[in-house]
Amino acid sequence: MKKTLSILLLLSSQITLASIGPLPPQEVAKKNLEAARKRFEAPRGRTRNKEVSVQASQPVPGAFVKNGHLIFDDRASATAWLRLRAPEIKKSFGAVNFTVADNHAYQTTVQAWVDELWVGFKKLFPAQTEGLESPPVLMVESEISNAFVENHDRSTVAHAVIVLTALIDEAGGIEKKTELTGILAHEIAHAVFKHGSQDVKEKIEKFYVREGGTLGFESKKDDPKLQGKMRRYLDAARSSGELTDRGLLNLPSPGYASPYLYRVWNRMRSTLSENSNACNVEKAAMKSWGDLLQFSTLEFGYLVKASPEQLRGASQDLIDAETSCFRGRRASLKRAMAAELKLSEEQLEASPEFSRLLSAYSSGKDSVEGLTRVVELERKTMLEVEASVDFSHLGYYTTEQHADDVSALVHASLGQPADAFGRLLKIMMANIRAEDAPACEAILGEGQTPAMGSLFVVHHSYCYRIYNFREIAKRLTVDRLDAFVPLVGLDVRTNVEARAR
Repeated sequence: MKKTLSILLLLSSQITLASIGPLPPQEVAKKNLEAARKRFEAPRGRTRNKEVSVQASQPVPGAFVKNGHLIFDDRASATAWLRLRAPEIKKSFGAVNFTVADNHAYQTTVQAWVDELWVGFKKLFPAQTEGLESPPVLMVESEISNAFVENHDRSTVAHAVIVLTALIDEAGGIEKKTELTGILAHEIAHAVFKHGSQDVKEKIEKFYVREGGTLGFESKKDDPKLQGKMRRYLDAARSSGELTDRGLLNLPSPGYASPYLYRVWNRMRSTLSENSNACNVEKAAMKSWGDLLQFSTLEFGYLVKASPEQLRGASQDLIDAETSCFRGRRASLKRAMAAELKLSEEQLEASPEFSRLLSAYSSGKDSVEGLTRVVELERKTMLEVEASVDFSHLGYYTTEQHADDVSALVHASLGQPADAFGRLLKIMMANIRAEDAPACEAILGEGQTPAMGSLFVVHHSYCYRIYNFREIAKRLTVDRLDAFVPLVGLDVRTNVEARAR
């Protein structure tokens, strides 16, 4: 099989809604830095930061906007639109090749599949598909393996499905219709339900308690207290990392979320470091410490590949090495945070939230101790939430899982396997790391519910998604399809259009 870059590449949902996941670290960092800025914006009445980028909506010949969709007159206009966006998308993916292919050999076949799926969408979701026709398929030659739909701007999604050719190669070829239509239905769901809209995300995404195998779409009861606790938790985790293991000794962990205090820490380290024996020891200690923390492709989360004692020892060695390297020098927390969050120092000074962190930092005898005291404040919040929320039964329903659920129901309505996309995910899991696929099967074979993964990644772990597809398929053998459709088929138009008025 042709070697491809299998996934783990994908863009922010404000730009691209892709299906394989998870987001690459640089894109998670971007999203979390934007969220973190809100904590430090000036109070009401003062100047707020305006630096968060917003995509510009450019006029597109042969296209018009209707109810949050950018609709194209024909394939030519859709192709012209994609050519305009291609440089930006190519850069975001980090692709070597991103060539829009007008008459690709797979074009007719893949378009026919999408047209078949569209029959299922029209049947199950008439309100959401009203006034829409089957979306055009746009083929792109690339070494990146993925498919996606693209937002035209923050409130408008382009009604087209973009397929990168390496995806077909990685699936095993064009004959893998079942697996490939699974991902195509997922992408059509993103377009139909306008998942890139913040209004829609707020309506769909939520934390919930998993009880007795409850799937995300079945949990409709909103728990404001739980949502509030988890917002506090995520704010703190964006700051200091997702790990609260005390072996870290209040050093910020790398985390898949690229926490900003970890970035601030590295910025201060580079400012204070010098070419000396003490600082060379510090750099070696940092590498040894970082090697104990590893991202798991099976669980989509960070794991500590060491005992608490080993981590504690490595953390203490790092603290001692930094104290020796940076002795007598102190970095400015305000300057480093302003640079990372892209805020002015004046904006930080006006923020009560920053004043709280600065007070903790200033209480340390040096930069190292000051940093650990700042992290301790954030970790305290996380530990308080962990003590009151059962994370082992915590669920997180996202627009990505919603698209998975829609894909399963559409396939079932057409007499096709509901777990079609799950079969593709299994292939991709094996391609990324061979040992993960049998490990996942062992978890599922024992009747366990797999880990969802990082709370900062809207794409859940491959294994959890496979589990979700299989559970839906299993239930559809005994329950009527129309019992599921009202739960999954959210009529989000009313909410969005009401706000627009």
